[in-house]
Amino acid sequence: MLYADENKVFSTAQLKMGSGTSGMLVTEVKKQMKSAAANDDLAIIDGSPGIGCPVIASLSGVDMVLIVAEPSISGISDMERIIKTAEMFQTKTAVCINKYDTNIENTQK
Repeated sequence: MLYADENKVFSTAQLKMGSGTSGMLVTEVKKQMKSAAANDDLAIIDGSPGIGCPVIASLSGVDMVLIVAEPSISGISDMERIIKTAEMFQTKTAVCINKYDTNIENTQK
């Protein structure tokens, strides 16, 4: 679905469990948003957590990635994998540590 007015554009979709086309769905949502907001300077894509196909689809063709990570072992691992993937796309990255005070030692990593 695409919602648009003179000030904003919002594109969303739902994936049925087991359909297995999440990356293609993200690509379609991005395509709708791009066509509706072709003259806008900024578009924000809220990607899914993890490092699967929809995340990779979210990363393709963007100027910058803001990675929101938690200071857990799995959070750090996912963050490192997303950074490596973003580097493959030659995309700038920034990191925001969510719940930073739950593990200060890991946050500092």
